[in-house]
Amino acid sequence: MQLSPYINIELTHPVWRMQIDEQEDILCLETRDVANKAAAFTTIDVRHGRILFKNKTLPNGWLCGLEVAAFGVMLVHGYQSENLPVRKGLMAIDAKTGDLLWENHNLNFESVATTDFRVYDLRIQPKRISVIDAKAGTALSNAPVIDEQASSILFPESVVDDTVHKLGIPDISMPHTALLLSHNGYIIVSLHALSAGVVNQFLYVIDSNRNVVFKDIIATDIQKLQPEAFIVFKQKLIWLQNRSVVKVLHL
Repeated sequence: MQLSPYINIELTHPVWRMQIDEQEDILCLETRDVANKAAAFTTIDVRHGRILFKNKTLPNGWLCGLEVAAFGVMLVHGYQSENLPVRKGLMAIDAKTGDLLWENHNLNFESVATTDFRVYDLRIQPKRISVIDAKAGTALSNAPVIDEQASSILFPESVVDDTVHKLGIPDISMPHTALLLSHNGYIIVSLHALSAGVVNQFLYVIDSNRNVVFKDIIATDIQKLQPEAFIVFKQKLIWLQNRSVVKVLHL
């Protein structure tokens, strides 16, 4: 049976960073318009296949970036200045509505705790880690600092070229460019292939009978080989096509 993406969304500008809120199944994306120095944010409900908000801009414009997504919150960091790419300050955005939940110009992000965020105050030296409520931004003085839980996101691994050839994939992989992940009875492969002097990156999904049930082009006319290919999250195959089209396929 042939597979097809249930999410296929073209964004206005290239994606610079992508994060997944694993508790709420929300894909958060940062895009950047380099010519106009504008950053924007888009969130997608991968559970139900719908856009939550698209191309949202923030008051600090270019001087912000996607930090992390968790607990229904998209956390965005600021920068000290345009000429000094040092992170400074945090803004918490509701990942479903795009509303501002809180902001603090003195905090930097450290990590995700079990139910909250670990942060530190830039003004305090040596660095002291504290825990804050993800949705309120308030300090939790009695909260235990618990390690992050294991992620559900799966990444492909490099494989020898002979492995790809044995799968019967028609495109001939360039040496040392193939990535592979086996999941839920499928084999997902990405590879770079050279044709008529042009390098393209392909994506294949192969079933247990070694049939190709899906094929797509991840990137065309590549000038520099790129390791980025795809991820799998809760039986959902997620990838970007030419850095600006978000695609998700259910495995």
